[in-house]
Amino acid sequence: RNASQTPSPRTSTDTPLDSLGAALRAYVPAQLASGTVRLDATLDWQAGTPWQLRGQLVGTQLVWQEPPVRLGADVTLDGQLIAPHSPGSAPLLDVAITARRGTLEGVPKLPTVTEVEGLARLTPQQLEIKWLRGRAFDALWRLEGVIEPLEAPAIELLIKSDLELANVREAIGLGEDWQLSGAGRLEAVCRGPLRPRALLDCLTRGEVRDASIVSAAAAPLTDATGRFDYDLLARRIDLHELTVRLGGQPLAVHGSFAHT
Repeated sequence: RNASQTPSPRTSTDTPLDSLGAALRAYVPAQLASGTVRLDATLDWQAGTPWQLRGQLVGTQLVWQEPPVRLGADVTLDGQLIAPHSPGSAPLLDVAITARRGTLEGVPKLPTVTEVEGLARLTPQQLEIKWLRGRAFDALWRLEGVIEPLEAPAIELLIKSDLELANVREAIGLGEDWQLSGAGRLEAVCRGPLRPRALLDCLTRGEVRDASIVSAAAAPLTDATGRFDYDLLARRIDLHELTVRLGGQPLAVHGSFAHT
């Protein structure tokens, strides 16, 4: 008769990462700087068949640091790990990752992103971001995409947001003597490798509604409504169906221009 073993689920206590011994810490990514973890898991094993580990890993106040970027969140991993079916093959992995109460800091040209939460799925081949959202520039940003293959990661993301233009004045380089108002909608697709360094090609499609740029140093630009496309690598902006008033006079603007 084949021997079998199906232990009862094991639940660990909340364990601070900085209390782990060197042998266990070696399995933790160096970028994972602090937080506590708790494991609820069941190991199923029967002679002649691959073992299966099922369970949940709960991380509280985890901090991931890769200077200058710092990400903090509560994270739950819920799924299974199955032993390789043949020598030399990789274990089978299928894990749902849930993030809550997150904060992202240190991203160049971005303010601190708060209220980060989302759902992703991790397999040996890819990390699929089913949905992710967070708040920056006093607006909600929504993101989905995929990172694959994991051994040489490249990313493809779709990012969307509706925002008030006044909140991005500094980010787009306007000084305090400029007043920016109106509403905007952005939808960006970013693709590119993450290693050996991130090199992303982002194409952004945007809309502005009733936008105004006012400064004592120039004629006011008001009532701007229309669409634009922005190519990050080419540093080119294409204007479509843009109507505006310049110094009170109506204008229709279209065309392309590049900037350095």
